[in-house]
Amino acid sequence: MYQGDSFACYATLRDGRQVTLRDYCRSDVLAKLPRPGEPVNLGIDADDVVLVAAD
Repeated sequence: MYQGDSFACYATLRDGRQVTLRDYCRSDVLAKLPRPGEPVNLGIDADDVVLVAAD
């Protein structure tokens, strides 16, 4: 889903949970997007993680 300077990509995990991924609309990023329904591997760099305490 295009959202101006960024986009959201929705994925359903094997256990049925859904996640939303967001990135900037750059040609190199957009060229790598999977087609709808195509399987993907998801990962996250530990340097990009921010832990927030639950209230």
